[in-house]
Amino acid sequence: QVNAWLLQFKLLNVKVRDIRDITPEHRAKIVNFWCEYHSDAWDMGTNQSSGALGGRVFQATSAQRKNESSLSRSLQRSVSLGSLLNTSSQDLVRVENDTKRKLLPPVRDPRRMRYLRQCQSQARMPLALPFVIGQSTKLNVAGLDLTDDDILAIAEALPDAALVDDINLGENAMLSDRALEHLMKRLMRPGLTMKITNMSFSGCIRAGRHFQQALVNLMNDAFELRTLDLSRVKLSLKYQLPLCEAISNREALEVVNLMDTAMGGGTPSHRSKCITTLLQGKLRVLNLGWNSFDAEFFSILGQCLGQNASLTTLGLSNTAASGAETENVEESSTPVSHLIEQLWKAKPLQKLDISMNRIDFRAALVLDAAVEHHKALKQIILKDNPLGAWGVRCGLRTLTYKTNVLNYIDFAGCYSGEEPRDEDSLVFNPSNMGGGYDLSLENPYHRSILRMLYKTADRLKLEPDFLMQVSTPGYVHVKKNAEGFYDVPTEGEVSVNFNADRCLESSSFKDIKPSNFNGYLERFFDSTRHILPDEKAVQLFALWKELDGCNHEQTVFLRALSRDFGFSIANLMTLASTSQLFKAQCIICLLGAIPQESSNYYLSQMMYSTSMECIISRHKLRVLDSFNTSNPTGHYKLKLENAPDYAVAQRLMLLDKWEMLIDKRLGRFDLSQNHNGGHSRNEEFQGRRLSLIVDNFSDWNLPEYDDFELDYISSQIPAAGQATISNVFFDQFLLTLNMEYCSTSVKIAALRRVSHQFYIDSRQMRMIMGFFALAEERCEVMVTFFTRLVEVHHSKVYKVRLDNFEDHLQVQKRLGFARCFPYVQPENCQFELDLSYYDQRVCIANLVYLASREKIANIRNASYVLADGTVDELVMGVPRSWEQLDRVPCSGVFSCSYVCAPEDRNYSLRRQLCQTHTYYEMNLTEDQVSWWTGVNEAPSDVLEVLLFLMSNKDKKTPTLEKAFVFIDGVDGNGVITFRELTEGLEEMGFRFRGDTVRLRRSVTAMEAAQNNPDARERLHHVFRYLDPGGEGSISKQEWEVLSQLWREVQLSISELARFFLRTFNGNLDTAWSRLRDKAGSDRISERIFMDSIREMGYYGPVDVAFKRFDVSFDGVVTHEEFQLLKEFVTTITNQRLSMC
Repeated sequence: QVNAWLLQFKLLNVKVRDIRDITPEHRAKIVNFWCEYHSDAWDMGTNQSSGALGGRVFQATSAQRKNESSLSRSLQRSVSLGSLLNTSSQDLVRVENDTKRKLLPPVRDPRRMRYLRQCQSQARMPLALPFVIGQSTKLNVAGLDLTDDDILAIAEALPDAALVDDINLGENAMLSDRALEHLMKRLMRPGLTMKITNMSFSGCIRAGRHFQQALVNLMNDAFELRTLDLSRVKLSLKYQLPLCEAISNREALEVVNLMDTAMGGGTPSHRSKCITTLLQGKLRVLNLGWNSFDAEFFSILGQCLGQNASLTTLGLSNTAASGAETENVEESSTPVSHLIEQLWKAKPLQKLDISMNRIDFRAALVLDAAVEHHKALKQIILKDNPLGAWGVRCGLRTLTYKTNVLNYIDFAGCYSGEEPRDEDSLVFNPSNMGGGYDLSLENPYHRSILRMLYKTADRLKLEPDFLMQVSTPGYVHVKKNAEGFYDVPTEGEVSVNFNADRCLESSSFKDIKPSNFNGYLERFFDSTRHILPDEKAVQLFALWKELDGCNHEQTVFLRALSRDFGFSIANLMTLASTSQLFKAQCIICLLGAIPQESSNYYLSQMMYSTSMECIISRHKLRVLDSFNTSNPTGHYKLKLENAPDYAVAQRLMLLDKWEMLIDKRLGRFDLSQNHNGGHSRNEEFQGRRLSLIVDNFSDWNLPEYDDFELDYISSQIPAAGQATISNVFFDQFLLTLNMEYCSTSVKIAALRRVSHQFYIDSRQMRMIMGFFALAEERCEVMVTFFTRLVEVHHSKVYKVRLDNFEDHLQVQKRLGFARCFPYVQPENCQFELDLSYYDQRVCIANLVYLASREKIANIRNASYVLADGTVDELVMGVPRSWEQLDRVPCSGVFSCSYVCAPEDRNYSLRRQLCQTHTYYEMNLTEDQVSWWTGVNEAPSDVLEVLLFLMSNKDKKTPTLEKAFVFIDGVDGNGVITFRELTEGLEEMGFRFRGDTVRLRRSVTAMEAAQNNPDARERLHHVFRYLDPGGEGSISKQEWEVLSQLWREVQLSISELARFFLRTFNGNLDTAWSRLRDKAGSDRISERIFMDSIREMGYYGPVDVAFKRFDVSFDGVVTHEEFQLLKEFVTTITNQRLSMC
């Protein structure tokens, strides 16, 4: 279809030179003409008989030949009569042998005779013109570079001409005004003038006022004149209006060419009269190109086109006058916009040439708004205008509207031009039209922006009053007229705030569930993108095919298509197959413009011609490939000049708008970083914080260049009672994840792609994180699955996988401090809050609010560094006023830690804060919460005491409850003092481990307390940790912290057992063999134990498991001690069997 369309278009629009066939009759007339002219055939004496000009026969003698003029001799040398006669008809030659005379036919055509006599008198070489020799009634001397003598000779033949219907003197620049006037006067015979149908004086640059006066007089009688060409003839101001009147009065006149005729001169009233008079006739084709017209002229021209009922073709190439330079770019834009805006009025117009008129993306938007519903316009010539990618985008939209009949726009030379600047606020972007617009209604571009806003409201089926908040008093919204055009006012100013958020309240989005992000994006793109209609696809593909081989033009063309258009996979395949060199670039640029379905993605990746194309394309598509619309939470580093990255940024902006609307509907607390309700964080563009440029990311006019980096955190959460992935399937999932098929970065990308398919709990999150060695990889996994967690109160379970406080801080920065705040279990947590950010001020307010209702002393190690670097030690404590958010300072850095004894815990308040700030429904009682303490929260000495208590060989304390009773005594008071703790540990035989150098050196607890100050201090650390309230004793509830820590130890060992079960099918002997081969001994040290298991692919807390296995406290694990793991393997196996 594209090939057939192109061929048909060329046949209909490309002029083909008409090559005249020289027939024998035509050749004979040329010979006759030259024979009559040749000096040998002229009667120079008195004794000639009939023939030649005088009808006598001329006998050449030697004496007469001597008297020939030099001109005759030159003519004889240049023209050979014998050669002409030998190749011509024999009827023209008769030879008498006795006298050797040549008898030539008589001249019977008076105009030819007059022409030849004039040439002789002026010593000019005659021309064998078809008009002169009687071959044609058309006086066509175009491009012969005639002089005044030549045209005067032709003029002499005109009075005897019976008919002259076509006069073409084009491209004869040497003809003077007097010669042309003389020719006009010779034509002014009533019988001759009335028959003229076509006149062309194109390029007769010396034609002056005398010729123009004669032309006006002649046209008054040329009733059958159909075509007039005066291009490049400078018309005097005096005769411009009379000429226009003469043109208007000729009802048969259809085609007029006034290109480069200085028609734009004179006063405004003069120009107005000229164009108004000119278009009062019945012209069908008018060319006013290469004149200089201002905005007022174009405006009047547009009004006249609305009143004209016959003009079908209008040429305005290079007619935009250069105005005065102004600081306002919109005001200094091309004046032709004033005409383009009124094209909807020109109902019969079919072809428009507005090339070389400095049309930029602003005027292109005016064109877009004006001809969307035009029912006659078929071709627009936009050549050599600085459209750029934004202007071409508007032009392609204009071409592919199914409400008009446009089938071709010429964009040659339009692929470079100005692009909107960052500071330009008056830029209409169909993908992000929200924001404020201060419009001057005297400017066509501003009026077109207003029309596009009205069209957007109409497309979304919303009232303008609902979407557009007008701050100008007295302004009334306009309605669409019968032609589908919004005829907005042309005077005054109006300030419009287009509320893009209200677009989402359209009926188109009513049935979209809040969590259906993919459905929302598809519906939004269907409503705002320009979907390529099938009936206009061929025209678009034809333009693309014409650009094959032009790299720059193809690049701009694809940029224009990738932003505002929507395509099907069939459209993409057609475009990609049309240009082999740009096939990969087509896929890269347009993949984001097709529906994001797995089948479409698969088909698009099957179109590459070579493996190198595939590799390069996949590299540029990697961000879009890993982008999960249903779970967009993550970190994004985008190159906005890359179309797939731009598509991701565009989707994030739209999702941010959608989630802000959902949060508003649900009345959710604002947890944004900058108190704007947004879900993006840490946005940086060109290395600068985006908050310095714009208040909200979703309101940003997204540029198409440079690097952009941000974090996005979605507010979607699982529904209450949401089921998690089954353990059986999860084991298979982990087994696949452990296989060494690809790098960890690919695994993380794959996890992101499938993360929306299931929900997990805290323990499953912990196990997934355990398969990644590096801290940044574990942070990425945690961010990916953060919104897929069905519980928020057990965050400590998986946060153990983060190695240090810096990792915790990094995750908080990415996910948001208020979202990551441990509302239910803040014990032992450290905080470092930058109070210049809103969400971190929310954290400190909640922390102070919680502490004031639990125990204000729970906030420990508080420090406040002011913005100028001054350190405030907060000697009087943290100000209680900070529990009010508006009283928290807006600068400085606050750091602290939080501890709380179980008896001081205010669970109901914690649950309330959690529900408010995490959006989860907390229906659990305090007993249903699995209170947790991570290994990295407790001091190592506390862990050492715990492991001793739970691995006591004498089994004096098989449980922590009995250990508490044993230390407190049978008749104890229910609390443990420091002395009781020291004596109880000594009686149990507890010994501190030494460091890695002195593994076997140890002392008893009593000896350490009495003789070793350092060991005594370690015992004090254990006691103070177990006594967070600072009462000087450990209560039973405080002792339960060891139970929380013990659950962490048990879970760590259980995870290791699960790993061995998946890797070695539960065969611990095989696992031990691997460890023994690595150590080269049956006694395995802690370092070798940890390194070996990491080499197997497990990155959990192995050091805890080693210490648990080392029941002898000798720093090594034997085969017998390793068998402690069998108990965990058996338990896990039984659980699986029971589930099956």
